[in-house]
Amino acid sequence: MSDARELKTYAKNLENISTTDNVAFMEAIKTGILLGIASLIDIAHTFSVSRPTVKRWENGTSAPHPLMRPHVFKWLQRRAFRKIRETSPSKPEML
Repeated sequence: MSDARELKTYAKNLENISTTDNVAFMEAIKTGILLGIASLIDIAHTFSVSRPTVKRWENGTSAPHPLMRPHVFKWLQRRAFRKIRETSPSKPEML
């Protein structure tokens, strides 16, 4: 299970990835899946592509058009921040 610090670092790094760097795109997808931010099916459904297409993105054998990549990065970033909120301990209520 990933911790909040790891998720924050991942989300911050997504801001600096070049949209033309295929290897960095592959790593972003692979890391997002490994951190439990999204599954192949989540990504495929969100971006209207097949699961095998996302698997090719993860393996680095293909990648979406560079104009689509910022949308993928932003989506992964939002999912990372959502996961941080969901896994962070809530503050105790005042009685």
